[in-house]
Amino acid sequence: MIKAFNLYQCNVSGNVVAEGVVKVSKERVSDVSIYGGSFVDGVLENRTSVIVDAEKIGSVTVVAVNPVKSHNYDSLSVHEAVNYADISVKADSVGDVKIYGMSELTLHENFYKLSNYGNITVEVKKDLNNIDIKGLADYVTIPKGVRAEVYNGGNISVQINDTTQDTNNAVQKTQVCGLFGRIVDYNDTTSFLKALNRGNINYSVGKTIIEKNYFISGCICEEEKHLKNIENHGNVNVTLGSVSFSDYFAENFYVGGIVGRIYNGRPSVISNTLNLGNINVKALNKEVFKEVLRKKIYVGGVAGYVGFNVANSINLGQISAENVDYLGGIAGLVFDADASKLMNFGSVSGENVPYIGGIMGAYDYSCNMHNGYCIRESHYLRDFANLGNIYALGKSDSVGGIAGGREASNYSYNASKVVRGVKEDSIENVYPNCKYYDWNVYGLSTEPDKKLFYGRALTTSYMQSNKFVDDLNHMESKDSSSNVWKLSPVYPYPIIADLEDVLKEHQGILSLPPVRQQRALASFDLSVDGMNVLVSGAKAGTPYAVFNLLGHSLSRGRLESPNQMIPLSAAGTYIVKVGNATRKVTVKR
Repeated sequence: MIKAFNLYQCNVSGNVVAEGVVKVSKERVSDVSIYGGSFVDGVLENRTSVIVDAEKIGSVTVVAVNPVKSHNYDSLSVHEAVNYADISVKADSVGDVKIYGMSELTLHENFYKLSNYGNITVEVKKDLNNIDIKGLADYVTIPKGVRAEVYNGGNISVQINDTTQDTNNAVQKTQVCGLFGRIVDYNDTTSFLKALNRGNINYSVGKTIIEKNYFISGCICEEEKHLKNIENHGNVNVTLGSVSFSDYFAENFYVGGIVGRIYNGRPSVISNTLNLGNINVKALNKEVFKEVLRKKIYVGGVAGYVGFNVANSINLGQISAENVDYLGGIAGLVFDADASKLMNFGSVSGENVPYIGGIMGAYDYSCNMHNGYCIRESHYLRDFANLGNIYALGKSDSVGGIAGGREASNYSYNASKVVRGVKEDSIENVYPNCKYYDWNVYGLSTEPDKKLFYGRALTTSYMQSNKFVDDLNHMESKDSSSNVWKLSPVYPYPIIADLEDVLKEHQGILSLPPVRQQRALASFDLSVDGMNVLVSGAKAGTPYAVFNLLGHSLSRGRLESPNQMIPLSAAGTYIVKVGNATRKVTVKR
């Protein structure tokens, strides 16, 4: 039996405190406001699903568990809050949508566990102004000394077919995340006992005008304080049919596995986080404002944007995007921030993305002007490892194993392929961005002003040795407890010691990079005579081929004699393959 109050035909509000389904189905509904929650044996819970199906709705507010507005209870008697109910909203047009699995909770030493298992579905055909959806809560108050345990297993799906409204009626604010939008915490650090999201997020919009910031994340939309001990296992999929930015200055789109954006004027740190979910963002048609500093889409496995500090974090998910601005395995953009002890194992692939990196899409900074010169503040950037392949298709500015830009990092390495696009001169710069790397950086451009940085290539056997660990730690003793890097049976390459337990727990899904095959020793010599390359010392009948740096075959055949001249039509650098051996040669006019 459903217990509900004041559920009128056109103006719906009330409380639901029992099992069942509440359904609101009318042609026009001005406002829907439903709060649920029962209190039994120390547990605040809701098992009443809500279905709202109407042609036009003024606004919708549904909170599955809200003790302040739905039920009187003794807060000291509560030890857990759980939501099992699904919430569904369907309409042609809606003014505002606000849906939480639970909200307005104050925890204490015996009440620290929150769980949501309910799915949230929103389908709107045309107009929708404000979107505010969280699997768990709008905010949770965490008193000093209390460490919360929070879990979301519900999926969130938002589909807006065509938001063709003008600027004055466009989407003002969007927040969609599996756990929280905002946390009120009396501690300096929100250190969860465990914060885990397993729910998937699917956000799709046909056409939209971005007027204010968008935050879409597996766990937390945006935070201003330290965040610690958070995991995301859910996938995040975002499809934007057509995106344009309004005339305002600061609107952006943030997508992250752990948090959309962590930034404020004061120190904000994200640490001890793990993303296993796949992140996929597609902007099928994005209007670009190159003259404006901030009108961007940021995508990262851990965070879309980091504005102060990120540390001790791992990404194991596959990160991909199309027509966004910054794309990284850990963070889309790290701005004026410290970053340390970060590992990426997932592939990062972008199409028409200006900045792509295995750890961060880019690192940027502000500067203090002094006598007309930009004085950059010093930041701590070190101890990164990228072990996921980087793919860049279409047009990109910079692609890197660590960062899509010139920003290098100390005591870091890249042990995977960095592959740029398939179109000639589509990417201007390719960087390994670190002191050591294993795989070659694959660049296509041969123009002198298109600089391709190859760094220091090492053999796989060396990078899997204790000597390499010593080099990374920059210390002779490999037994020192202060060393950051160590060899472990969990992974064939050095890992960050602080993260070993996390990798052990998830070693079954680690994506191991392929072992680099050592090149066969060349059994021939190369020399240059004008515009000809002379192959000498090889056996007659051995197959040969000449490639440019784009990988295009320019000449091939079999050697007619141990010494054979191969003519070339233009100056440049070429790869000559004889049998299974290859060598590089440069021909000048």
